[in-house]
Amino acid sequence: MAADRLADFLDSVRLSGLLTPPQLEAVREVATTQSADPEAAPKHLVKQGLLTPFQVKHFWRGRAADLYLNQYLLMEKIGEGGMGEVFRAKHTRMDRDVALKVIRRERMAHPDAVKRFRREIRAAAALGHENVVMAYDADQAGDVHFFAMEYVDGTNLSKLVIQKGPLPVGEACDYARQTAAGLQHAHEKGLTHRDIKPANLLVSRAGVVKISDFGLARLDDVAGAESVSRITKDGLVVGTPDYVAPEQARNSADADIRSDLYSLGCTLYFMLTADVPFPGGNPTEKMVRHAREPFPVPKRADLPPGLEKVLLKMTAKKPDQRYQTPGDVVAALEAFVPKKAAPTFKAPVPVPDDEAPAPPRTAAPVVEPDTDSRFRLPSDAALPRPPRPAKSQKVMAAAVALIVVGVVVLGSLLALGLTAKR
Repeated sequence: MAADRLADFLDSVRLSGLLTPPQLEAVREVATTQSADPEAAPKHLVKQGLLTPFQVKHFWRGRAADLYLNQYLLMEKIGEGGMGEVFRAKHTRMDRDVALKVIRRERMAHPDAVKRFRREIRAAAALGHENVVMAYDADQAGDVHFFAMEYVDGTNLSKLVIQKGPLPVGEACDYARQTAAGLQHAHEKGLTHRDIKPANLLVSRAGVVKISDFGLARLDDVAGAESVSRITKDGLVVGTPDYVAPEQARNSADADIRSDLYSLGCTLYFMLTADVPFPGGNPTEKMVRHAREPFPVPKRADLPPGLEKVLLKMTAKKPDQRYQTPGDVVAALEAFVPKKAAPTFKAPVPVPDDEAPAPPRTAAPVVEPDTDSRFRLPSDAALPRPPRPAKSQKVMAAAVALIVVGVVVLGSLLALGLTAKR
């Protein structure tokens, strides 16, 4: 039985065309020499990086066809949510990694859903900003609809906070500022996200935040006014109960960019506390608390002055009391984002050989004193020198006087010596 399954596995791998003839031969050799272990060949493929564990499982179960969606080859599953599953996939013609979101069939069951899906994706594809995940493609294979977007090698803010706990204030504010910058770009293109939350904010290894799923949030609202009655069903509200703005919870049609800013404020709170603003309760109870209860202040001793005010303005109950554009939030958060140190070294300007200055003498390295305001960087050379303290001036004056006296005495002695010889 196991031998038959292994034979089918090897045949399926061969027919896929994913391996070269030498690679196939090596796998068959492993299967032959280690025939007592039917899993030796699959393990070899994973160990050599020829196939991913996700792919090997599909080949082993005889489901290799499920690895393909038109020109995309699925590599591994990287996420799952209310809209569907997310895979790292490879565009077989362009040899490019993408994040492929496969939409759940029930999400596309409504007659208007497919039209809205394509319309929203076209709008999302018009975005081009470093803080927004790039939309590449939207297509279907049979009755499966999928959305291809930029693959971000990193994690999302939800996983990051779960792993690290509350983030440093400066780091949290920087991530929120970057998100607001991406939202500003979308706002200028006429788009509202409507589901800003930590899980939808990806962070690359370089620390760049990218907003994902633009254009997909509206798919949850294909039934229009029906969304109001669905508010009590977990996962079906347009937005996420822990982060949704009060006006959006009442009627998703009322959501605009200021609703995204409310959700971003909730996300900033999560980054600072590792908890949602109103924990506990069912989705309806959470949204009622968002609408009626004062927004909590993060309990942190290191919260800088002014940040509480910014957070509370982002999460005001009424949209007209919030910041009106994401750009306003960017400006408000700038003061709390650590400034990157400017380089103090400047490359010398090349000069002709005949104008080149003489090489400087080698000097001992300068060690900056802990408490000496007179220490000056080389870049400060053009600035006027500060006056020396009075004590130092007196010491220098005395030294100069001694030198003068010494010179006079030495001159007198020389003069006497010359007179004596005569």
